Amino acid sequence: MTEPAYCDCGKMIQVTRAQVGGIVNCPGCGKAVQVEGLRDPLWRLLQAGAVLLVLAVGLGSGFLWGAPTGAALGLGLGASLWLLSRSL
Repeated sequence: MTEPAYCDCGKMIQVTRAQVGGIVNCPGCGKAVQVEGLRDPLWRLLQAGAVLLVLAVGLGSGFLWGAPTGAALGLGLGASLWLLSRSL
């Protein structure tokens, strides 16, 4: 699956999902182009927050309803957030 990125020269560049958040060369002018995306610093901060949220839900529900329930809720929330991040 490819996504569009644009160079300052106006050329549209098709980038793969693996290239999002990285740098690619423009085929029109050869200039290095920063591809905005999920690897931006804000996204990394959101990922860290999601990990802390999963841990808090898992540990909190583990204290309330027992370790197996806490583990199941933590894993379920983690899987849900992971699937959501893959769709972005």
